[in-house]
Amino acid sequence: MFQPPVKETQEQGNSIRKKQFKNMKYVPIEYIKAYMKGEYPEKHLEDCKEIGKEGVKTAVAVRGHEESEPYRVSAYYFNAGNGLYLILGSSGEAAEILFDDLMESLSYSGLGGKKSAGLGRFEYVKKTVPDMLGKALRSGSEGASGHFGQSASGEYAVLMSTALPEEEKLKDVLTDAFYSLLKRSGFVDSTTFDDQQMRKKDLYVLAAGSCMKNVFDGCMVEEKNGGRHPVYRYAYGLFLEVNV
Repeated sequence: MFQPPVKETQEQGNSIRKKQFKNMKYVPIEYIKAYMKGEYPEKHLEDCKEIGKEGVKTAVAVRGHEESEPYRVSAYYFNAGNGLYLILGSSGEAAEILFDDLMESLSYSGLGGKKSAGLGRFEYVKKTVPDMLGKALRSGSEGASGHFGQSASGEYAVLMSTALPEEEKLKDVLTDAFYSLLKRSGFVDSTTFDDQQMRKKDLYVLAAGSCMKNVFDGCMVEEKNGGRHPVYRYAYGLFLEVNV
């Protein structure tokens, strides 16, 4: 990941503070310009701790006539007013209506690998993307570009989602890039795919937060191993242009 220059103060000279800056995973949108200049306010270094907390839930496994067995499941609980967000752009109303219907349905059935323990459900709420964020977003190499800063275009683009470049663009994308890789795997969540639960193919993608000068469109990757129907991984890129 890209590490912007930090204008060192007496407090930042502290080794604990330096480690906190190095290990930052999230930057609030209102501080993105300060972060890229190395002027991120130190008093907000621990804000991420206020998003939520880790916890443990006790569940019970019931299998036929066997005696029920309690077990514990680790979970993350968001504090009031916090949650996850998706950024959606569409070319027509029909796509938005379909997406809303799918998200509403998914909010009741849940997502993730712990649905059987009663986790993964959520409340779906629509919000408008903040203007300063919307102007700096671009989707792939043909997207309209905006910027944070004074020049007309960003030197770097920050990947906002996990994504996978097209094979023929991979070498150019990784040139002068700062990036991390994530392994994506897991099981196919479908009752019609096979008579038994099947694993997806392992896939390595660029992690959100990776920075590069050469943006890309991304692709849709088929992940199935056998099975009765296709299974796809969405790996298109969404970028935030910044000036370093």
